Amino acid sequence: MRDALPCLLCVAMCLPGVAACLLHQARTGGNASKDEVNVLMYGVLQFSETLHHVYQSTDAKMERINRSMRRQEVGLERLDQEAGHVAEKDRLTRQALGLLQGQMAGLESEAENAKGRLALVEQEQLELKTKVTNLETSIQNYIPTTIQELKEKVSKHSSFLEDLQERTKLQKQSIARQNRKLSKLQNLFRVNP
Repeated sequence: MRDALPCLLCVAMCLPGVAACLLHQARTGGNASKDEVNVLMYGVLQFSETLHHVYQSTDAKMERINRSMRRQEVGLERLDQEAGHVAEKDRLTRQALGLLQGQMAGLESEAENAKGRLALVEQEQLELKTKVTNLETSIQNYIPTTIQELKEKVSKHSSFLEDLQERTKLQKQSIARQNRKLSKLQNLFRVNP
């Protein structure tokens, strides 16, 4: 149909001239017969109807094309709006991502600091554990390991103290005797000068 349209237009432009020429010949008594003119006029009418039909179908097609283009334009506007929304969401996402990256860097720094403090605490804990172990060893070396040993030591000390008290008592008695003897001797020397 598309290829026929230019041909039809050419024929439409030429036919009125041919028809006019034939009519002019028929009136002036030329060679063209009345039947030829009628056939030619019938062809012009047929052509005119076909041209009219082509015009109407082209007009309908153009209307469909216009409607389709309007729908396409509406769709493009909607896509443009959606692209704007997507671009805004992308901007907000990038902004949030930047904030998250900043927070992550801060958290990583805090984690490194905490790791250092943890290592220091672990070192101090290890040193404290070593000190406790050394202290336990020292205590075990200086204090009897069992209550029985402690009782035995206390018993030995008690018996030593009792023995010492007994000796002290005996020494006091001995001193008291010697004092009495000394006093008798002093009395004797006073009496016999």
